[in-house]
Amino acid sequence: MYLGAILVFGQRGNPDAIALAAHGLRELMEKLARHLNVPMAQTSGVTAKVFEMSAKYRAIQEAHPDRKEDLRIDFHECAEALAVWFPENHTPRSRWGAEVFDRLDPRGLKLP
Repeated sequence: MYLGAILVFGQRGNPDAIALAAHGLRELMEKLARHLNVPMAQTSGVTAKVFEMSAKYRAIQEAHPDRKEDLRIDFHECAEALAVWFPENHTPRSRWGAEVFDRLDPRGLKLP
């Protein structure tokens, strides 16, 4: 994958060379992370949580004025739960990319 990314990047006549090389390197980083057993929290379920919040927001808009405040509180609680859940269930690419580089360094030094 690395060699393929380098070769395609060097194709001066290829108008998509940069995008193709970047794609190859992203794939390489993903595969290396798995091969090196880098822990990565995957954020499955985000879509369902966003749809839930969207439904709660629409309910506020469509509700009778007497019910709006209770629905706003419910929406706010749902937003707080998502704000707590997401960081615990997601590893930013920068963090796992740094971990891949750290594990590839034979000196065992951490990158800044």
